[in-house]
Amino acid sequence: MTEAFHKRPDVESYTAVCRESGQEKEERVLLKQKEEDSAVFEGTLDLSGWEKLDGDVTIEMKLTDGEILEDLTSEHVSPLQFLHDDPPAYLHLLQEDPAFSDVSILLAAKDDATANLTEETVQAMEALGLTTAREAAGQARISWLAVLEEGRAEERTGYEELTLEGTLRDEKTSFTIVSGGRDHGNTASILISGIDYARNHRGLNIVVYDTARHKCIDAVLFRVD
Repeated sequence: MTEAFHKRPDVESYTAVCRESGQEKEERVLLKQKEEDSAVFEGTLDLSGWEKLDGDVTIEMKLTDGEILEDLTSEHVSPLQFLHDDPPAYLHLLQEDPAFSDVSILLAAKDDATANLTEETVQAMEALGLTTAREAAGQARISWLAVLEEGRAEERTGYEELTLEGTLRDEKTSFTIVSGGRDHGNTASILISGIDYARNHRGLNIVVYDTARHKCIDAVLFRVD
């Protein structure tokens, strides 16, 4: 999960303490500027090892000496964030849960992202609407990108750096997806309204975006080693 907040100028990282329903996790969180020239910074805390949350999450951002700088309560955490290590379950949830019926799903492959896709993952992708999943599976170092919305699927594969630009379902929110296999740019970018949400690491970079709230619900990297 990612929280955005103002930070002290002399601080580059915080210790985040995250609590909910008896669960607690603490780790050092590096901060990055949300947008150029912005006073707002983001820190991301990985919750993939947690059980599914039932309510809001309280987060304390503090320095190593214990001084609490921020005490935040997040919005309800998306259940997607607990399935980052289970691609088929993640994709099935996107398909089956009505809460995600109006989202936009954007995908960009980087490096050698598809050579070891399992049959279970391919079937989950096909059920979600990705018609090129089987074509891409087993092809080493291929570039692959897609945008999926209700009633819309745009997909491209190839042995070259690929780019897809357009607007999402609201016809206002702009996006640009770039995918490059290992020998074809070796990159992954998913820009929405000028912000790159892709992890840009080897594997399948997926972003789930809610245009009604103008919010990234989740950004995940599926490693296929």
